[in-house]
Amino acid sequence: MHALALATVLLAAAALPHAACQSAAPGSAAAKAAFADLFSAHCHKIGPEACAEFTTNVLKDVTAAASGGGPCVVSPAQVAAFKPLTRSLNAWVAFFKAMMLDKKCIADAACTERAYRAVGSDTKAGSLAIFYQEQQQQEREEQQQEQQRLRHGEASQQAQQQGADPAYLVINFYHLVDIPDTSEMMRRQREFLADKDIRGRIYISPHGINCQAGGSTQDARAYVEWIEAQPEFKGVSYSLWPAPGHVHPKLRLKEKPALISLAGGVDGLAVTDPAARATPLDPDGWREMLRRADSVNRRVAAGEEEQAKRVVVLDVRNDYEWDAGHFQWAERPREEEFNETPVGEGDQDVPDYLAGVDKDAPVMMYCTGGIRCDIYSTFLRQRGYKNLYTLEGGIQNYLKQTPGGEGWNGSLFVFDGRLAINPAIPGGETGDAELPAAVPCQVCGASPAKLPHQNCANIDCNELFLACQVCRDRLQGCCCERCMSAPRLLRPIKVDGGQYASWKHYADEDTTGPVMATGRSSEGRLARRRRRREALREKRAVFLEKRREFKRQAREAMRLVEEARAAAAAAAAEAAAAAPAGAAAEGQGRERQGRAAGAC
Repeated sequence: MHALALATVLLAAAALPHAACQSAAPGSAAAKAAFADLFSAHCHKIGPEACAEFTTNVLKDVTAAASGGGPCVVSPAQVAAFKPLTRSLNAWVAFFKAMMLDKKCIADAACTERAYRAVGSDTKAGSLAIFYQEQQQQEREEQQQEQQRLRHGEASQQAQQQGADPAYLVINFYHLVDIPDTSEMMRRQREFLADKDIRGRIYISPHGINCQAGGSTQDARAYVEWIEAQPEFKGVSYSLWPAPGHVHPKLRLKEKPALISLAGGVDGLAVTDPAARATPLDPDGWREMLRRADSVNRRVAAGEEEQAKRVVVLDVRNDYEWDAGHFQWAERPREEEFNETPVGEGDQDVPDYLAGVDKDAPVMMYCTGGIRCDIYSTFLRQRGYKNLYTLEGGIQNYLKQTPGGEGWNGSLFVFDGRLAINPAIPGGETGDAELPAAVPCQVCGASPAKLPHQNCANIDCNELFLACQVCRDRLQGCCCERCMSAPRLLRPIKVDGGQYASWKHYADEDTTGPVMATGRSSEGRLARRRRRREALREKRAVFLEKRREFKRQAREAMRLVEEARAAAAAAAAEAAAAAPAGAAAEGQGRERQGRAAGAC
């Protein structure tokens, strides 16, 4: 058990002592229950035995403090339970923070000194109070930033309702065009953006530009107007979405050899030639074609049409994006990430769901903004597919122009701090509204999943997954029980999902060295990624095998039920057939008895 995990436990506990004690009578069962729930929610991080002992001791003194035991409570029982677990300064800070029910104690050097003497720490007396005050200042700054973000969000919503500009805008666009001098284009971009409040990812390559960014409304509009004025980007299409604040942490302006990566590269693809790409459909045309696809595919499913005539709705995204939401009739991508899509020689590199499809049959391709479809469609053109169609402007343009999102199931995954937006709400702002997912919980497979996605708290796994609230709470932010006992760094649970910060944000001086040593001793970043993906594939294979076995058992059970029903029906039919014969025999017997009586 390392210091960081316990610090996380106690920092979580520290936030609630006042509320817990004030909401219940001092020393009451309700007060104990409040703290018991708080600590038990994090028990997996310090082990059940240590957690039980420590929780018991903490509850004793917390309830005593609530009864007037004093502002700075450090009892021998607490020290005895806590001291063997860790000697990390950060964890001690968290420990005392949980005990100090009176905030005046944080400025009381004498109180702090007594606390340090009680635990036998040789750290300079008073440094704890200084560190604690710094932590408090950091928390206040974070709260101010959150309040500012919320104010921006309220102002953005009010501005939309009043027809005014929101405070911030999200910018999305790409333009496929030959750029002979990418260095010169980078220089112009840097020069323009130098004094602009723009954050996000802007990539320049010999094939064009790809931008997912955002900024203040004034600077965002200025940037897209500047882009439109550049001769290379004449006719560029872009989308602007209102946002409550910055959705990206910083600006990343990079020169890349290709805007989109594919297994095997894109050098042989004519990505800048519009004639080599699929035919674009506006949202109205796409909606109409979806309706025709639904009609044709239903007839194919019913056996009224040949399988080769079905309309393929091709999702050209990562598999986890499909999980958040997708169009009807679109199968889940086989590759975990789109850049793993092969573009080599031969039909074996065509997606499985195109196998056996007539190359004259319509293929409807879609992605978030359109760039992945445009580039991948040039490969499918080379493979002989003639009727290729793409959704112009991507899903985000379709949802923006199609109230209710006809044909769409779920929410839209986005690559920024929001992670998902609700297609049913103008601008995608979620507010208090639920984000519907297109798949059930990926842990239990039964309950509805809760968006946004979350990364596994185990840094060595980092799986991006969807789970219901019950499974999130049960696994404490991990994707499975095995990850709950991670040997390296276990990050704190993110109750509402979302992205983690850099791992350094969660490591203290006791864990930084081991984390770096175990993670980087003999392999690079790409090797670690491959290892992580291989582990996830193995885990996924086990899950799929269990699901197949469950389905097999379910089918076997249904077969036995049907056999039992058939046997019961046969027995009933046999009994029904035998009943008239029995009745006839009984009637004949009574008739013979009557004749005999008459003869007498």
